[in-house]
Amino acid sequence: MEHQKEKETQYLIRKDRTVNYRGNFYSVSVEVYQGSRTFVFLKEQDNHLHVYSLAWEHICMHKIPEGTGNKVINNNHKRDHSLSIEQLIQDTSGHFTDKMNALAYLNQVREAYPRYIRDQVQAILRAVRSENIVEVADRSLAFCLKNQVFNAVDFEQVYNVFFLEQGTPGPANQPIKLLDEKSLEKASETPEQTNLDDYENIFNS
Repeated sequence: MEHQKEKETQYLIRKDRTVNYRGNFYSVSVEVYQGSRTFVFLKEQDNHLHVYSLAWEHICMHKIPEGTGNKVINNNHKRDHSLSIEQLIQDTSGHFTDKMNALAYLNQVREAYPRYIRDQVQAILRAVRSENIVEVADRSLAFCLKNQVFNAVDFEQVYNVFFLEQGTPGPANQPIKLLDEKSLEKASETPEQTNLDDYENIFNS
């Protein structure tokens, strides 16, 4: 199993809502901290630290800084935005041509990650705002809906692949690296070159 090794180590969330990892401290949102015995799993990928619940639900990610003794804080983790989640979902859906489909997708993400929905939606919003290309956002949404990819990190990976297909200068084409455990099993069948039709065949197999 992909996460079996990481499951051996649980990391304690401190009272200041940070987790200590290799000498640096990374923030989590207000909703994650559930008292003095709150633990999470951590996973490094592409120079980022991904934070997971004990059920391996993706919570958030941070870029790993150089050196030690750093506090890596997401400013949105400093206060509780729970009352603005509905507005955040509405705002994010406005970045797609088909707002109703976008709302349906975001609500599926919410159903999958009810405790971490704010971080999930913010990650999706960050992706679609990064280049602000509606066509890429729409293609990513359609792909994720078709293949039931209800995970913000995976959405970002799909978005990046479609963005590179636009012919915009950037890093060399690379396969989608899906972090969802079930998706990872199918992603092991990923072709050497990025081809979204092949990915759809993999997910539908």
